[in-house]
Amino acid sequence: MNSLKHIILLNLTILLLFVTCTVCEPEYRDYFCDEDFVGNYTSTSQFRKNLVVLLTTITSNTHINYGFYNLSVGQNLDVVNGVALCRGDIPTPDCKTCISHAATKITSVCPNQKSAIVWFDTCMLRYSSQSIFKGEMSQPRYNEVTGGPAPDPVRFNHTVSSLMSRLAQEAALGDSRRKFATGVANFSKTVRVYGLVQCVPDLEDYDCLNCIRLITNYTLADCCYGEVGVEAAGSTCSIRFDNRLFYQPAVVLPPLLSVVPSPSPLLSPPPPSPMIMTNEKGSRTIRVAIAITIPAVAFLMVIVIFMGCYIKRRKVSSVENQNDENDESGMVESLKLDFNIVKAATNNFSNSNKLAEGGFGTIYKGVIPSTGQVIAVKRLSNNYGQGEKEFQSEALLLAKLQHKNLVRCLGYSLAKEERLLVYEFVPNKSVDLFLFGKPSEHIFAFVLIIVFLKRPNGSSTSISWLCVDPIKRVQLHWEKRYSIIGGIARGLLYLHEESRLLVVHRDLKASNVLLDAEMNPKISDFGMARLFSADQSHANTCNIAGTDGYMPPEYVVHGHFSIKTDVFSFGVLVLEIVSGHKVSEARNGESLLSFAWRNWSEGKALNIVDSTVSDVNTTEVLRCVHIGLLCVQENAARRPIMSSVVLMLNSHSVTLPIPSRPAFLVQNDMDSTALHGEPQ
Repeated sequence: MNSLKHIILLNLTILLLFVTCTVCEPEYRDYFCDEDFVGNYTSTSQFRKNLVVLLTTITSNTHINYGFYNLSVGQNLDVVNGVALCRGDIPTPDCKTCISHAATKITSVCPNQKSAIVWFDTCMLRYSSQSIFKGEMSQPRYNEVTGGPAPDPVRFNHTVSSLMSRLAQEAALGDSRRKFATGVANFSKTVRVYGLVQCVPDLEDYDCLNCIRLITNYTLADCCYGEVGVEAAGSTCSIRFDNRLFYQPAVVLPPLLSVVPSPSPLLSPPPPSPMIMTNEKGSRTIRVAIAITIPAVAFLMVIVIFMGCYIKRRKVSSVENQNDENDESGMVESLKLDFNIVKAATNNFSNSNKLAEGGFGTIYKGVIPSTGQVIAVKRLSNNYGQGEKEFQSEALLLAKLQHKNLVRCLGYSLAKEERLLVYEFVPNKSVDLFLFGKPSEHIFAFVLIIVFLKRPNGSSTSISWLCVDPIKRVQLHWEKRYSIIGGIARGLLYLHEESRLLVVHRDLKASNVLLDAEMNPKISDFGMARLFSADQSHANTCNIAGTDGYMPPEYVVHGHFSIKTDVFSFGVLVLEIVSGHKVSEARNGESLLSFAWRNWSEGKALNIVDSTVSDVNTTEVLRCVHIGLLCVQENAARRPIMSSVVLMLNSHSVTLPIPSRPAFLVQNDMDSTALHGEPQ
């Protein structure tokens, strides 16, 4: 009988070990190698040696028991920054197993890249030669469907959205070790939805909320609409939901500032002394003295400890601030370019190299003699009115803004009164040249104008349309126009919500959107841009500067501007791209906004489409016109924020609200709330 019990126990133990090992084995999900942005390394380079040290250090770390590892190895161009994060419900041994698998996997799938990330079901590992700390935002990089379609997709998505929003609030309140939350919501009487969200712990509270919201919108509206089970992750946050329970209770962490009490010598009984009286009165006196002395001494010690901690924190804070200042100073210095080299690149700012000219300065094409790199140099006007430090701060701000739909600032140059900003060269110039052209540029357009003037019924045709280069315009077929609209929206989304620097552009227009070799849009010209603080929603100015037609009424009339100012400009730009007509020109005596509103209201929105565009996608056209009209509403509070715009562009299942009449069509009284409009 005992032998049988032993055999059963042995078999159960073996089965338990097998199940445990099966559960502990991490499942590989996806990877991303960012070779385009930061480049590659060689097998004999110092960077590779530092990478090996970093991966070995992370996988062998025995001091961290909360699943978040971040460190740097090396310096300057050979520095390797690493981040590893385990799911908050994974015990430390399983976490270490997952990270070890990830370290092996990342070197095999990205063998020579200086920036890479790999995801498993229970952990993520990332390294880069660029700074990846303080949690910069990112778009989702991978998604995986883990369940079938929902019976009622609209209601299911609403349930998931509410659950993710609640969990995001909980996760954002986490400390520097963990930002993680799980929960459940009822979809029906028999079906429940289980959810999990997590952010990299060094992400700020607001950025964590925003990251989870963006990835949830991406999941519900774009990649995985109506699916009951989905995993999605980027470099800074991840979500998962399913109708089955897939997570364990979160691993309990000790309090962040836990203090283990130790016996205090003040509480120990005093040694016997021959001087102490042993009668009752003497004992009472001694007890009273001890009762007064001990609390007083303890109180003084607490004060001393508190002051010591306070001074230490001040010193640490001072050192951190000094380090931040040193980092900024170092970055400013690294962006500084030799004036003579930049001047030589533009052939001494010759007219033959001139690309464009505006109120803030002139832009030249240049070629760096030593490297052959093609650049664009913005030579600011002498009346630009900035001192050296202010100009350097602006250059630093521009260099920090890095997104595929923003023109990249490469550096700056100073020499006496000269102020130069150096950008990447974007070969296809601006959107307005493709849409509207310039009469002086096209001989063919000139011939058409002569023909037009001889036609007796010529007044019914727009002269400016005839000035367009037909070869350029035919390149803007509908698919390309829709892609340009989406790229501009993503660039604005980065400025308003994804970047750690909240930037209002204030001068978004067709001539400030450049097109690269693949006709991808890049927002440019940040001469009027304003940096907002994290808790700032709007600002005022007495100096109204901008382009007629693109400025909303609250800015023109009262000088109020916010992210909704850019949203208005975006709406105008969308209608221009769809119609091929400038906002500043009348069309049969009707403004572009009035023309678009009337046709949309009458159910004839397709009348707005540029007549030279063929093979349009009717659904996309109608959606773009609708979104454009939502963005140009007079009441700023009713205009959508850019994350909503991107969601509406990417998902045809999202129901769009009904727009009100555009600005400038009627004169409405707008209170300050309507003008300022808190982001929705």
